[in-house]
Amino acid sequence: MLSSKLSRAAWSMARPSARRTFATSPSSTGESVVVVAGVRLPFATTSTIYEDQLAVDLQRLAIQGLLTQTALDKNVVDYVVCGNVIQEVRTSNIAREAAINAGLPHSIGAHTVAQACISANAAIATAAEKILTGHANVVIAGGCETFSDVPIRLKRPVRQKLITMNKAMKKGGVPGGIRHFLKGLKMKDLGVETPAIANYTTGEVMGVSSDRLSAKFGVTREEQDEYTVRSHNFAAQAHADGFYKNEVIPYKGSTEENGIKGDSTIASVSKLKPAFVKPHGTHTVRGLGGGAKCVCLNCIVFLSHCDPRPCSSCSISHKHKKTFFLLGCQLEFLDGWCRRLSLDE
Repeated sequence: MLSSKLSRAAWSMARPSARRTFATSPSSTGESVVVVAGVRLPFATTSTIYEDQLAVDLQRLAIQGLLTQTALDKNVVDYVVCGNVIQEVRTSNIAREAAINAGLPHSIGAHTVAQACISANAAIATAAEKILTGHANVVIAGGCETFSDVPIRLKRPVRQKLITMNKAMKKGGVPGGIRHFLKGLKMKDLGVETPAIANYTTGEVMGVSSDRLSAKFGVTREEQDEYTVRSHNFAAQAHADGFYKNEVIPYKGSTEENGIKGDSTIASVSKLKPAFVKPHGTHTVRGLGGGAKCVCLNCIVFLSHCDPRPCSSCSISHKHKKTFFLLGCQLEFLDGWCRRLSLDE
């Protein structure tokens, strides 16, 4: 847990000068982009714990959790970028809305990335690019999604009728409006449209593409089932061991993720039917859900001037430890990251 406050002075020492450049390639001054901290909300299945929350609410909670864990001064944040796929019309730039509602200054710029399932990763890459090109020093990046509240629309013929209804009523009153609405409508036009995570040009969903790739590279259903069971078992064990202690922030006091099935077996998952390429596909689905994550990226300019000798206790070099201590991190947090990968990686 990060307990030391990241004061403005400490951040300014870890940041380059406040100048902005318009470089299109990484700086040659030895600057590096470092992930200082990262948090996420518990992942949950559809219409369970997040049924009353919009995606913007989840992103707001993730940003607030990051600010609380790091004690980051809100005024040192230069930019916010987030990924989101199924967009609510009222919050189309969800990064901006979440940032403002999380308490960040209105002067901080923000934009949203939509690139299917890699939207959040694309947002993080964009944040790194902003730092490398000199347009920002401290960026919050992440993503959010919820299937508990998706925009369900009336079909297009009905929408078109409603848009022109007011004009028709001005001419013929309520009866004229009713006649205008009913004229030319068919029974099939009276349904609703639910959002489909599909390519607009081809109509293909990512699950179909993935299923076809599995067939192309010879990944069998049995191998996928084994990997599924392994993933669920490892995730359940990680929670039991406290591995996510500094990563998953509580929602209403709980960090439980109800999509993890620690009791999964080959026998149970093998009963699931193909979800995309039917009836002979290999990809299955156990339900969709929601969640949000955030990371803080910072530009470090003095790493090359620190002692590069490795620290005996972990794989992170002494120069990186110096940076992290300057930013207010404690060994407990640092060691948690050491178990995952070194900063050099």
